Amino acid sequence: MGELVGLAIRQACECPMELNLEPASVAKARHLRRKQPFMILAGLCLLLCLAGLWLFYQRAAKVESQVLETLAPKVDALNALKARFDKTKAEIDDTQRTAAPSSPPCRSAITGPASWRISMRGSRRNSSGSRNSSR
Repeated sequence: MGELVGLAIRQACECPMELNLEPASVAKARHLRRKQPFMILAGLCLLLCLAGLWLFYQRAAKVESQVLETLAPKVDALNALKARFDKTKAEIDDTQRTAAPSSPPCRSAITGPASWRISMRGSRRNSSGSRNSSR
Protein backbone atom coordinates (compact mmCIF):
# COMPACT_ATOMS: atom_id res chain seq x y z
CA MET A 1 0.00 0.00 0.00
CA GLY A 2 2.99 2.31 0.48
CA GLU A 3 3.74 2.23 -3.22
CA LEU A 4 0.28 3.50 -4.07
CA VAL A 5 0.53 6.27 -1.53
CA GLY A 6 3.97 7.23 -2.91
CA LEU A 7 2.69 7.35 -6.44
CA ALA A 8 -0.35 9.37 -5.43
CA ILE A 9 1.80 11.92 -3.58
CA ARG A 10 4.12 12.14 -6.61
CA GLN A 11 1.16 12.95 -8.84
CA ALA A 12 -0.23 15.53 -6.47
CA CYS A 13 2.91 17.62 -5.96
CA GLU A 14 6.48 17.94 -7.11
CA CYS A 15 8.76 15.23 -5.77
CA PRO A 16 12.24 16.38 -4.62
CA MET A 17 13.87 13.03 -5.42
CA GLU A 18 13.35 10.41 -8.12
CA LEU A 19 14.17 6.81 -7.61
CA ASN A 20 14.68 4.34 -10.43
CA LEU A 21 14.55 0.72 -9.42
CA GLU A 22 15.44 -0.62 -12.87
CA PRO A 23 18.33 -3.14 -12.76
CA ALA A 24 21.63 -2.15 -14.40
CA SER A 25 21.51 -5.08 -16.85
CA VAL A 26 18.11 -3.98 -18.16
CA ALA A 27 19.29 -0.37 -18.51
CA LYS A 28 22.44 -1.53 -20.37
CA ALA A 29 20.38 -3.73 -22.73
CA ARG A 30 18.03 -0.82 -23.48
CA HIS A 31 21.00 1.47 -24.12
CA LEU A 32 22.60 -1.08 -26.50
CA ARG A 33 19.31 -1.56 -28.35
CA ARG A 34 19.19 2.17 -28.91
CA LYS A 35 22.74 2.17 -30.35
CA GLN A 36 22.34 -0.98 -32.46
CA PRO A 37 21.21 0.66 -35.76
CA PHE A 38 24.13 3.10 -35.66
CA MET A 39 26.62 0.29 -35.01
CA ILE A 40 25.24 -1.69 -37.94
CA LEU A 41 25.51 1.35 -40.22
CA ALA A 42 29.08 2.00 -39.06
CA GLY A 43 30.02 -1.62 -39.83
CA LEU A 44 28.44 -1.37 -43.28
CA CYS A 45 30.35 1.85 -43.97
CA LEU A 46 33.59 0.17 -42.96
CA LEU A 47 32.88 -2.76 -45.27
CA LEU A 48 32.03 -0.40 -48.12
CA CYS A 49 35.31 1.49 -47.61
CA LEU A 50 37.27 -1.76 -47.67
CA ALA A 51 35.46 -2.91 -50.81
CA GLY A 52 36.18 0.44 -52.49
CA LEU A 53 39.88 0.21 -51.67
CA TRP A 54 40.00 -3.36 -52.93
CA LEU A 55 38.38 -2.35 -56.24
CA PHE A 56 40.73 0.62 -56.60
CA TYR A 57 43.85 -1.48 -56.08
CA GLN A 58 42.54 -4.20 -58.36
CA ARG A 59 42.00 -1.70 -61.19
CA ALA A 60 45.35 -0.03 -60.49
CA ALA A 61 47.08 -3.42 -60.79
CA LYS A 62 45.34 -4.01 -64.13
CA VAL A 63 46.43 -0.61 -65.45
CA GLU A 64 49.97 -1.19 -64.22
CA SER A 65 50.18 -4.54 -65.99
CA GLN A 66 48.93 -2.94 -69.23
CA VAL A 67 51.54 -0.20 -68.99
CA LEU A 68 54.27 -2.73 -68.27
CA GLU A 69 53.22 -4.75 -71.32
CA THR A 70 53.54 -1.68 -73.55
CA LEU A 71 56.89 -0.67 -72.04
CA ALA A 72 58.51 -4.12 -72.03
CA PRO A 73 59.69 -3.99 -75.68
CA LYS A 74 61.14 -0.52 -75.18
CA VAL A 75 62.95 -1.63 -72.05
CA ASP A 76 64.36 -4.66 -73.85
CA ALA A 77 65.64 -2.44 -76.67
CA LEU A 78 67.25 -0.08 -74.17
CA ASN A 79 68.85 -2.99 -72.30
CA ALA A 80 70.34 -4.25 -75.58
CA LEU A 81 71.69 -0.75 -76.27
CA LYS A 82 73.11 -0.59 -72.75
CA ALA A 83 74.86 -3.90 -73.30
CA ARG A 84 76.43 -2.53 -76.50
CA PHE A 85 77.58 0.60 -74.67
CA ASP A 86 79.04 -1.46 -71.85
CA LYS A 87 80.88 -3.67 -74.32
CA THR A 88 82.28 -0.64 -76.16
CA LYS A 89 83.29 1.01 -72.87
CA ALA A 90 85.07 -2.19 -71.83
CA GLU A 91 86.93 -2.23 -75.16
CA ILE A 92 87.95 1.42 -74.73
CA ASP A 93 89.13 0.81 -71.16
CA ASP A 94 91.09 -2.25 -72.30
CA THR A 95 92.73 -0.27 -75.10
CA GLN A 96 93.61 2.57 -72.72
CA ARG A 97 95.14 0.11 -70.25
CA THR A 98 97.36 -1.36 -72.94
CA ALA A 99 98.34 2.08 -74.28
CA ALA A 100 98.79 3.83 -70.91
CA PRO A 101 102.20 2.44 -69.92
CA SER A 102 103.78 3.31 -73.26
CA SER A 103 102.60 6.93 -73.56
CA PRO A 104 102.45 8.85 -70.25
CA PRO A 105 103.98 12.09 -71.62
CA CYS A 106 101.49 12.25 -74.48
CA ARG A 107 98.60 11.48 -72.20
CA SER A 108 99.54 14.25 -69.73
CA ALA A 109 99.99 16.73 -72.56
CA ILE A 110 96.54 15.96 -73.92
CA THR A 111 94.66 15.65 -70.67
CA GLY A 112 96.62 18.17 -68.58
CA PRO A 113 94.41 20.71 -66.86
CA ALA A 114 95.94 23.79 -68.46
CA SER A 115 97.32 22.38 -71.71
CA TRP A 116 94.46 23.51 -73.90
CA ARG A 117 94.10 26.89 -72.26
CA ILE A 118 97.81 27.61 -72.67
CA SER A 119 97.82 26.55 -76.30
CA MET A 120 94.71 28.66 -77.00
CA ARG A 121 96.25 31.74 -75.33
CA GLY A 122 99.35 31.38 -77.42
CA SER A 123 97.36 31.08 -80.63
CA ARG A 124 95.29 34.16 -79.70
CA ARG A 125 98.41 36.21 -79.05
CA ASN A 126 99.94 35.14 -82.33
CA SER A 127 96.78 35.90 -84.28
CA SER A 128 96.22 39.27 -82.57
CA GLY A 129 99.91 40.19 -83.05
CA SER A 130 99.76 39.40 -86.75
CA ARG A 131 96.64 41.53 -87.13
CA ASN A 132 98.23 44.53 -85.41
CA SER A 133 101.42 44.28 -87.44
CA SER A 134 99.54 44.17 -90.75
CA ARG A 135 97.71 47.40 -90.05
